[in-house]
Amino acid sequence: MKKAFVFSFIAVFIVGACLRFLFPSDVPFAADEAFALMLGGDWLASPRLVLHGMPSSVGLANPPASVYLFAAVFSLSGGNPELGSQVVMGWNVLGLALAAAWFYGVARKVGSFWAWWGLAFLCLNPWAVLLSRKIWAQDLLLSFVVVAVWGISGIWNGKPEESGRWTGWQWTRIAVGVGCALLVSQIHMSGVFWLAAMVFGGVIFWPCLQRKQIVLLLLLSIGLALVLYAPWFVYFLRNDTFSDDMLGRVSLWKRLHDAVSMQWVLLGQGRSLRYFFAPGEETNQFLTYMGKIWGAGQYVLIGVLGGAFFAALMQGIRALRGQTARDILPVLCIALVLFPLLMVVGGIRIHLHYAAVCLFPAAVVLASGFGAVEQYFSTSEFCSESSAKRRKLSKLPYFKDSVCFLVRAMACCVLLLQLWSTLGFLFYIHTAGGSKGDHGPCLRVTRETVSEMLSQGRKQLSDDAPLEYRYLLDYAQGLPTRLDKHPAPY
Repeated sequence: MKKAFVFSFIAVFIVGACLRFLFPSDVPFAADEAFALMLGGDWLASPRLVLHGMPSSVGLANPPASVYLFAAVFSLSGGNPELGSQVVMGWNVLGLALAAAWFYGVARKVGSFWAWWGLAFLCLNPWAVLLSRKIWAQDLLLSFVVVAVWGISGIWNGKPEESGRWTGWQWTRIAVGVGCALLVSQIHMSGVFWLAAMVFGGVIFWPCLQRKQIVLLLLLSIGLALVLYAPWFVYFLRNDTFSDDMLGRVSLWKRLHDAVSMQWVLLGQGRSLRYFFAPGEETNQFLTYMGKIWGAGQYVLIGVLGGAFFAALMQGIRALRGQTARDILPVLCIALVLFPLLMVVGGIRIHLHYAAVCLFPAAVVLASGFGAVEQYFSTSEFCSESSAKRRKLSKLPYFKDSVCFLVRAMACCVLLLQLWSTLGFLFYIHTAGGSKGDHGPCLRVTRETVSEMLSQGRKQLSDDAPLEYRYLLDYAQGLPTRLDKHPAPY
């Protein structure tokens, strides 16, 4: 690899890390984050097998794996919310490092520029940055997702023996990938839908030469799933947690609208950041702050990245026609389409932060899609399938170079727009001290309020006070906030 390529990789990685640590006191800290720290502190005080995690917005308790991660965050931060948020930021920087290793490994296949672009997309995407900064289950997924995709891709990327059997190394790699994919579904329920979509894609694009391995892989997957899911199943057996109100609460139209909105998140479209603001005046203030040029650019971004995704999807269709797949790309394409649709069919209210599990797969797919477009115009395929006019056009001087330059220029404009969105949002929140919507007040603002309470001699709050204020007040006095005193904030 050329030194310039390596330096560009390192540079964009550093930018991505800095964005995640920018204004570390401006992270959201509300009831969810306080409760996550309480879960972690409670487990450290009394280590045990956990049956379930935090309650979810759909009425079910989440799987239990996140509790152990919250315990690690609490242990490393001492329960300090700001340090805990920085632990999460550091964990996501590790995820970026793993993603960088992935893109570096596939650089020769997709092209060094597009490998760099895929990493840059993940580093600069506003949603990828914002879902890497607070103490929340979704913010802990990236590293596991990267390892899961790497491991499962061994099904397609490996070189089986003549008998069609996998080598010991392939089995190890695939087992790690399957284990991490199941762990992702244990950290947050959005991972359950992503895993189901991945399985569906894997069935469609299973390599013909490796069908003998299906039974063994199923046994491995079922075995790991039983071990990981056993506590959660025990919880369901002991508790009547299912409610008729869980399904069908949201209209089909609303769920379809949210499914489309989730696609804008995966594309890094900045106007979707309105999700963090209160509707009406506050949202308009943010859009005015970002400017009309930025707003117009967001529609261009949708068109460019939508085209890249379509190109990647066409690659998958060609692989299907050939009854085999060269790599995991077609599976990731199918999973990105099915992920929100499965939630729609399941009657689940879709929240945009559920897309966190798919941000790395989206970067892989879009980078491959751009590479496919460039390759199409750079080879004889463009003129061989076309009319005489197109063949004549392809023979013009510098035609191929011009097209490649145009494709790369548009891709770089996408990155600049995403960096603009990310910095604009972070600076706006820093100036405003948070929002009245889903983001809520910044941690520093809430801490200042608690400090003022202490200066006025208020050392206790009523039971109906917001959980984050009770947690911060107890922490400032060196007191633990116990779960038996403060149940789940739902």
